[in-house]
Amino acid sequence: EHVDGDYEENMFGNLNMNYCPVCGKHLSYHYYHIEGNGDYYCSGCEFKRPTPRYTVTGVDYEKLSIRMNDGEPVQNVPRSIKEEGHRILKLTNNEDGTYDLIVEKVGE
Repeated sequence: EHVDGDYEENMFGNLNMNYCPVCGKHLSYHYYHIEGNGDYYCSGCEFKRPTPRYTVTGVDYEKLSIRMNDGEPVQNVPRSIKEEGHRILKLTNNEDGTYDLIVEKVGE
C-alpha cells in the first residue's frame, strides 16, 4: 500500500531486488519504501510484488496494534509473537475479513 513517506525515485543504490527471479529482466517500481523496497513489477513476465497480508498502522513500542487479514496471518502471527515471549492482550474480529491484534512487549 502506498503511504506517506514513499518516494517516486530510488534514493538508495542497494535495492533488495534489481532483477526478476523468473525471467531475469530489470525490475520496475511504481514507488519505493525505505531501503529500496517498494511496489515492484516485471514488464517481461507476470512477476510482481505480492499483496501484503497485513499492515502495521502504528507502533507504541510497549503495546503493538496489528491489523491483519483472516486466514494464514491470524493463524501464524499470534503464535509467532507468543513464541518470541510476548503477551497477546486482545484479538478482535472486525467482521470485515480483518482482525486487530494487541500485543504487549515483554522484556528486551
